Amino acid sequence: MKPSAPPCTRRGFLRGACRGTCVLLGLVSGCAVPASPEPRTAHAVRIGILASQALDPSPEGTAFREGLSRRGYTEGRNLTTHFRNAGPSESLALRAEELVALKPDVIVTLGTEATRVTATSTRAIPIVMTECSDPVGDGLVASLGRPGANVTGVSTLGAQVSAKRLELLKEVAPGLSEVVVAWTADGGQPLPAADERGLHAAALGLGLRLRFVLLNGAAGLAAGALASVDGLVVLSGVFNRSYSAEQRAIVADAAQRGWPAVYDARSYVEAGGLMSYAAHPADQYERLAAIVDRILRGASPADLPVEQPTKFDLVVNSTTARAFGLTLPPSVLVQTTEFIQ
Repeated sequence: MKPSAPPCTRRGFLRGACRGTCVLLGLVSGCAVPASPEPRTAHAVRIGILASQALDPSPEGTAFREGLSRRGYTEGRNLTTHFRNAGPSESLALRAEELVALKPDVIVTLGTEATRVTATSTRAIPIVMTECSDPVGDGLVASLGRPGANVTGVSTLGAQVSAKRLELLKEVAPGLSEVVVAWTADGGQPLPAADERGLHAAALGLGLRLRFVLLNGAAGLAAGALASVDGLVVLSGVFNRSYSAEQRAIVADAAQRGWPAVYDARSYVEAGGLMSYAAHPADQYERLAAIVDRILRGASPADLPVEQPTKFDLVVNSTTARAFGLTLPPSVLVQTTEFIQ
């Protein structure tokens, strides 16, 4: 059963679809012979993609690629994709300028900072964002209903989802008193302010104290100052959640300390973590592909509402729950979409 929504993210992507309109090419013995559907555009569509790290390989990248393919966009036939990413020592702003100079038809941005620097670089090229927690609060769009400029896309509902994770953790381990929120920074970006505010508000209602720490690579959590902590919430930067070595180190650290933990990606649970809660990747990136397609067909990003995820996955590792001596309450069981042994 799907959980309810929370209270209140390279080469191979594309533009230029085929119309279903039949074209009369000629007559054979007095009969019309329909041709194959013509491409919607005379030139190959070009899509730029900007992120702090590579989109592939990841479930999100696969979902986006498949969503575009279902809409008729094929790399090498009617699509050319230009991907730019920047590591911790590189500049996303420079990569954004490189993409803008190529004059693609659409630029897809992953993350708040990638969206911000791209919007600064161009007001003419449509920008479709995702992995942005609070696009209105961060000044990326005027409103969710009417973005108003050249930016639209899919919001992650970061603040609400982060608060929901904390609530789920408290339900599973009601004895918790102090929880560390570990942010696995991507490219040195700070935890989004909206997420932090949402966590503080949820913690107040749950009677929890919070500590925020920054995780870098697979170094694990700092000792000493966290002696009084008895639970863990892990939030990842864009696609840091793809790094299995880092995930295994964090999961092992939590197990060693005896901390029940909730993560923001299923892959942590596969690595032995207790549970994860997140927007369903295929649904989120299918929506992203649909918005890109609408813009390529002539829609203005200023008039396309910023969409929000509607499907969420709660994944639980049953073996880990037993190891912690935890019994999942009915309120959590009814929301769980998958159990991993």
